[in-house]
Amino acid sequence: MSAEDAIDISGGGLHGVKPHHVNARLREMQLDARSAQKAVPRISRSTARPNEEHQFDTSPCSIWYLDSKNRPRVNSMAGRDTGKAPRGKPLTRYVLVDHFTGMICFQYQQAYESFISSASFFHYAWGTKLDPQKWPFCGAPDFLYLDQGATFKSGHIKQLCENLGIDLVAKQPSGVRSKAGKFGSPAALGAVERAHWIIETKFETRMRFKKPTSLEELNEWAYTFCIWFNGCKTHSRHGMTRSALWSTIRADELRIPPEDYNVFMAMAERPTECHIYGDLTIRFKGERYEIDGIPVDLRDTKAHVMYSPYSFPDVRVLGKDGAWYNARPLAQASGIEGGWYENAVPSGEYRAFKDTTTERSQKAAEAHDIGKIEAFPDFAERLSNLRFMSRQGEQIQPDTAPTKLGMYAALTEIREAIARNITIEENADLRRQYGGWMTAEQIEEAIKQLQRSDPQMNADERRLET
Repeated sequence: MSAEDAIDISGGGLHGVKPHHVNARLREMQLDARSAQKAVPRISRSTARPNEEHQFDTSPCSIWYLDSKNRPRVNSMAGRDTGKAPRGKPLTRYVLVDHFTGMICFQYQQAYESFISSASFFHYAWGTKLDPQKWPFCGAPDFLYLDQGATFKSGHIKQLCENLGIDLVAKQPSGVRSKAGKFGSPAALGAVERAHWIIETKFETRMRFKKPTSLEELNEWAYTFCIWFNGCKTHSRHGMTRSALWSTIRADELRIPPEDYNVFMAMAERPTECHIYGDLTIRFKGERYEIDGIPVDLRDTKAHVMYSPYSFPDVRVLGKDGAWYNARPLAQASGIEGGWYENAVPSGEYRAFKDTTTERSQKAAEAHDIGKIEAFPDFAERLSNLRFMSRQGEQIQPDTAPTKLGMYAALTEIREAIARNITIEENADLRRQYGGWMTAEQIEEAIKQLQRSDPQMNADERRLET
């Protein structure tokens, strides 16, 4: 905003305020445009050895893109029409720099910054290279500096760095005040920003004369460029080549993550809860592991298990007591050999764990002399002074009433006795005469009555009489 507009908005013209008065005051307070464009004061940061600090950053390639056949091509509209969507598939540059030596490692991917793409690049950058004698750079850092982008916000990346023993440090965004009231400065990641400039001016400019046929070929060129640049170009600060200075790292300072890609990506997973069996073993990812040095009191409890980043295939076990333990995989014999695990004790040999807290307490209780005790005293003597008045209750009389059967059960018994079916008229007469119940005497009477009324039965009786 111009000084004239500021005076007009504030009404300062009514008091005789002129533009040169405002501009002079701004210069005096160093709030003019020239003062505001000055670089923010910064403090240089130093490191003591290789792999102490790595700086990481990504940058979409505005000049290059991937066509339908994944071939890098030049975007002829780059820088001309900023409102137009980029052509083809995005091409993103991933860069990692060792702060102490200035070692540069970069790779291109067909994806914007995310957990999968960043973790894949870290596996490539921190792993052993194809030609370690030409490019020895490898190993995880103690600190990883990066901006507050998708990589820093990813919970999986934080879990990965925690398992690898890496402290994540995020740069304060430029133009945003920190809690201390200071603005973020691009110089906080100055090493990796300088690496971007080197890659753009010394590597990507060569692609105008020879274009790669695929993304894989582009990354092969990037790999050979890193070998040449880190091994031949002298750094202005320490006066040595980057690979030569990095080679001074000691063995105890070099921490190489697992080479297996799936195991490396599993480091980003949250710990798996496993059960500790009575023989102090666990089952993790379908394999059996024996825990070293864990107290026997932690048997039959839950533990959190994850792969050990620097001693694969061992795993790390976080016990209920809050301590970490190492567990090694157990080899299993073939089925024809019985399928026993290697920690099984052969028949005839003996091995025992240390006593548990429960066992030690039981032995101490058994060894304690408690003197002569009476487990079953005369309990009645304890109530010698206690008397209760007797109570008279009502005697329960047995039920002498004849047993009754339901009509259905009674009719069934009658039908079996007369050896024929009961007619509808006979059924109705019996129900009308006796209702829903019949006693044993009534059943006998009904049987005799139905037998007398049966013509066939009467004929048989007369035949017997003659």
